[in-house]
Amino acid sequence: MRQIIPPLRTICRSHVIIAQSQISRQFEASNNAEGTNSVQNDRYSITLVNSIYERDGEWKLSFGTAGIRACLGSGAAEINPATMGRFVNGVAAWLLSTYGAEACAGRGVVIGYDARYFSTDFAALGAALLTARSISVRIFPEYTPTPLIAYAVRPLGALLGLCFTASHNPAEYNGCKLYGEDGVQAGEEITAALAEYIPAAAYPRFKSPTNYHDPAAVRSLIETGIYDRLDVSPAEQAETTKLIRKYLAPVPQSLAADYRRSISSGISEPPAEALDISILYTAMHGTGAQYMLPLLFELGFRRVDTVAAQIEPDPRFPTAPRPNPESPEAMTLVLEQAERTRPDLVLATDPDADRLAVAIPDDRGDYLLLTGNQTGALLFDYLAQNYWNGTTQQAASTRQTATQSTTPALVKTIVTDDFARDVAEHYSAVTRETLTGFKHISSVMLQLRNEERNFVPLLGFEESIGFAVGDAVRDKDGIAAGAYLAAAARQYAAAGLTLYDRLLQLNELTGGWHASALSGYEFAAAPGKSGKEIGDELYELFGSPGIHRRLADCVGLSARRFDNFADCPGPALRTKAGRIHLGEHTVVALRPSGTEPKLKFYIWTVGENRSAAEQRIAVLQTEIAKIVAETSPGGG
Repeated sequence: MRQIIPPLRTICRSHVIIAQSQISRQFEASNNAEGTNSVQNDRYSITLVNSIYERDGEWKLSFGTAGIRACLGSGAAEINPATMGRFVNGVAAWLLSTYGAEACAGRGVVIGYDARYFSTDFAALGAALLTARSISVRIFPEYTPTPLIAYAVRPLGALLGLCFTASHNPAEYNGCKLYGEDGVQAGEEITAALAEYIPAAAYPRFKSPTNYHDPAAVRSLIETGIYDRLDVSPAEQAETTKLIRKYLAPVPQSLAADYRRSISSGISEPPAEALDISILYTAMHGTGAQYMLPLLFELGFRRVDTVAAQIEPDPRFPTAPRPNPESPEAMTLVLEQAERTRPDLVLATDPDADRLAVAIPDDRGDYLLLTGNQTGALLFDYLAQNYWNGTTQQAASTRQTATQSTTPALVKTIVTDDFARDVAEHYSAVTRETLTGFKHISSVMLQLRNEERNFVPLLGFEESIGFAVGDAVRDKDGIAAGAYLAAAARQYAAAGLTLYDRLLQLNELTGGWHASALSGYEFAAAPGKSGKEIGDELYELFGSPGIHRRLADCVGLSARRFDNFADCPGPALRTKAGRIHLGEHTVVALRPSGTEPKLKFYIWTVGENRSAAEQRIAVLQTEIAKIVAETSPGGG
């Protein structure tokens, strides 16, 4: 029986009514328990609620690490046409105030969207509201991976990029990611300003449901300029239509090819003796396939197979209800197929294709699902090898030595382990640390490139399988990372090595097997305390010397020091996070959520072999779980 999701809600003007949602045309026929075909088109409806306008003048959505994100629903703290419309109206006001009418009309905004519920509706609504303010909009005519929005901002000269997506969250979520004119995720300066403009903006009012339910409907908006869902007078409708037709245009078709070329141009030609490795790829019901598959083909890979059940966009995520490929559960289908077909490399992108998960055959006859730390080390190894090879050749032609030219650099976060840093040291590269999130990672990469010109940042990444290679996309990009890792696998295959062989070599080169794991806890409220208060108290407890000694004792190590990032003298690394150092190569890092009752533990170690390292990680995870249970029985 295929999964059937519950109806999703949206809002509109006027009293409460029920209307059939044409967005359900995205749904496939589903099999019920009796095996008969049950078409769900008429079973999905939207609730149109007036009360949000009268009751909820307060803006209740907040910016997270990458824009705004929440569950779909009819409330002021949920994602729906009214809240997203108010969000866009606030963005429009900020753009006009910051850049002026002339720049907004000339440079404007680029808009993309994934295949989630209502993403195309929100994109069409956003385009209509922005162009109604004489702000030009270039909109993608097809479902769009998030990295392509980050890429498009600069060649199109846009002031801002908007991508309507909720990345790897479950089906009931949506939201919007924002990119500044430099192509980097909107930083605190932009989001703090928007947090003032959005609450002062008005909700749009609707006379009928938004039903721009697929890219074809978005293309019709480009062609006709008609957005007839807004509750405006006939004269205003005519003026809005005229402005849409004047200021709305599709993103040039050439941009997708330019994006792929920006990736392939950084990949070395394969050795003459290179083998065509076999690859298995899944798009996790998202937007990645239409870009990943052509790119791999252009790079010469011909043995590429896909997970058929997950290759097409589907907002239900029927085979992966929690479509985060960092999770082993989400990777079940692709790994089952890998066990049958035995590819050399397994690649998986999340629904908006900005994250990459990797699995490779190991020496135990299984497929090893790499951590983001391991993938980062392999990627930097490949990039640094080819950087020095290219630099040496260039230096010879200019009568300079490679060491007299620029120095390669790695950027990682404070909760990313030291494996890639150790690999970077082998290549005489420098490593810079920053806070979690790619608005920080890409900003540091940009600073290295622009302000410290003797450094060339080859890779920026974090343990949560996000990787930024080079400068074309100033955000994490699962498509680019997948292409580079496939190229690495092919290069090593020409030398008779698998990626697992190279992983073993890198571990040996850097002192032993590097293992890492993440443990996360969410806390329920207790009498007199919120869940967040409980999580914050637990965070303080883990900063105490007694807990440090307890963790050290359970793995036979000494408690060496505690890095409290809240006490950092400079603002660049100042945050509520800590790292407990146990022995020489074992770390327990912890970081609470800024807005939710959650606490995450990032554990890493180096052992004499894989089994020893993984065992130490398991012991620490168990001990942490005991401490959490003793202190906060509601944590889970």
